[in-house]
Amino acid sequence: MSNCSYTFQRLWAHGFKEHRKTTGPSDGSEDPSDAHFFVGFENGEASDLPPELCTSFLTQYQVVRNFPKNDPQNARTEFFRDVFQAASEWKEDTSLADKAQSLNFRQQSAASKVAFFFNPRGWTIYDSRARSAIDAKNFEDFYNILDGYNFIENVKKARKLPILDEKKHLYPERVIDKALFILGGTDNYKKLTGELSTEELAFGETFHDILKDTKLCNKLHDKFGLQK
Repeated sequence: MSNCSYTFQRLWAHGFKEHRKTTGPSDGSEDPSDAHFFVGFENGEASDLPPELCTSFLTQYQVVRNFPKNDPQNARTEFFRDVFQAASEWKEDTSLADKAQSLNFRQQSAASKVAFFFNPRGWTIYDSRARSAIDAKNFEDFYNILDGYNFIENVKKARKLPILDEKKHLYPERVIDKALFILGGTDNYKKLTGELSTEELAFGETFHDILKDTKLCNKLHDKFGLQK
């Protein structure tokens, strides 16, 4: 791994790039962005969400397979409503472990993703790649480990960066989630050598200035050899 590419600056920059991107595959087709779903969920209560929006979300975030093909669309809407009800009780400073415990659903990854788009502050998404990046055993262990890394305290510090404008649906929680997703895949080298803009690189440097002495960064440095 080339030291010039395998750095925390590039990791956070790519996490930020992935979070705010609006374009999809190289064939020119459009994928819905994170912001698209934030806006869609803001436009009504969970019980009023169009079934098509729910299915689009589950497809985009690769958890639609957790729902049977013959599952009626309203069952998916009910799932969103139930997750929303659980997440609406959360306070930002409530531990990740306690929030996770309230998501008592068979579809844990899907629930974590839906919950993030309803109540993103102090929460992060669970999936197999993010779990792998920090060597967590399961859903519960993932959030316990991140609590041990002072995740909520750290994202509150990062939230002060002007570019992370919540009016534009940009959250430090999601930047970290995207970064863990990159590291948890076998293609992380390819991802980190991808093209970045000057603005994205500047973000990565500033973001790392905030996180560089955290337990999370120490873990990622030790496991992946990321350069500080």
